[in-house]
Amino acid sequence: MKKIIILIILIIFIVIISIIGYFSISAKESVQLAGDPLESQATLEKEINAYGFSLDNPNVIVNPYNNSPLTAIIAFTTEETTEVKVTILDQNNNPNLTHTYEENTIHYLPIYGLYSNYENKVVIETKEGQKTLTLTTDEIPPIEVSSGITPNDGEFVFVSTDNYLYAYDQTQSIRWYLPNYTGNITLLDNNHLILGSNRLIDEFSRTGVVEIDFLGKIYYEYTLEDGYANLSTLKDNNILALSDSNILEIDRQNGNIVNKYPVENDNWQHLSYHNQIITISNTENSLNINTENNEKSTTSVENSNNDYIKNINIYQNAHYRQVKSVRFGQNKETPTSEKSIAILNYQDLGDKFNLQLTQEHDRLVVSGEFEEETYIILDKFLGKRIYKITNTPYYINNNGLSGKYSIYIKSGDHLYKTNKYVNF
Repeated sequence: MKKIIILIILIIFIVIISIIGYFSISAKESVQLAGDPLESQATLEKEINAYGFSLDNPNVIVNPYNNSPLTAIIAFTTEETTEVKVTILDQNNNPNLTHTYEENTIHYLPIYGLYSNYENKVVIETKEGQKTLTLTTDEIPPIEVSSGITPNDGEFVFVSTDNYLYAYDQTQSIRWYLPNYTGNITLLDNNHLILGSNRLIDEFSRTGVVEIDFLGKIYYEYTLEDGYANLSTLKDNNILALSDSNILEIDRQNGNIVNKYPVENDNWQHLSYHNQIITISNTENSLNINTENNEKSTTSVENSNNDYIKNINIYQNAHYRQVKSVRFGQNKETPTSEKSIAILNYQDLGDKFNLQLTQEHDRLVVSGEFEEETYIILDKFLGKRIYKITNTPYYINNNGLSGKYSIYIKSGDHLYKTNKYVNF
């Protein structure tokens, strides 16, 4: 009985210490929280509603996800089951893009191909009648069309740059724009795209890949431990994605990594899969990987491929699904420093370094101007982590972190307290 009492007291003590360790910090202000795109989507989607709206008074939302400014959703209901024909007029008021949506009484119509900074005329036709709507778009940043490819009728040329994607028509007018996402253009059967996440690790890689539609809605986000290096393709129903050191095969349904194919970083520019063979190439060499036995062979490149430019019929299989988005995977743990730093004597930070701290859903982002060797210290009761800032922005992933941490900066011979804390 006495042993049981001692054990209970010990358990209570451990719980109390754990609670103290979680809450016992000296900082008073929380680090600024960055918006989570999946949570923002869920909030915005509450406005996408067809009920209570009719053809005469539809629910019209331009740029419904604040992510794709040359798109819209038109939502309404009809008493009878009816097809809906949508026609977008060009800038001379002539029919330009036409698409017919399948029969239903509840209509969620994704509208693609609007002109920037323009009062777009969109004609909606059903069994019940016809309605012409005016959809006003915002101005997008200037884009110089430079690929030199003319799209076929009904198609757009999609171009991926380092920081955004855009599409243009036969007159070289910009008709679609998606900022912050990048990577080669992988088109799925459901008319969604596989692209690089909008979150950077460095100038060469992103945190992972997303399945996103032309409206800018993210359906799946796959975070990869060693980042995404802007090349992907499909292997059956899985995603093949180039990371910093592997070609990863990702199960689209659960986000699991089912295979890894190690490759050296060699400025790869093209990735494809056919008949059990993965081919990855640059301007000089092509590496072939047999997925059945992992045998590799190298050949010289005969044909150049540009996966960053593609002709797409934007209304092929056009539809909209209002479903909950899912995030899979996690970033790897940021390496800690071996340096030992005591935080007994410190100064208040003030306005030094132009320091900016932002917390994303799975990492702390540190930005600033540091001229001397600089460390960031996350400190809590019975727990301290030290990281050497090697570049900015600097990312501290939340793997292995739990609770609230006060934040200190050591630059050169001086230690500073930020009066900020981060909560993981």
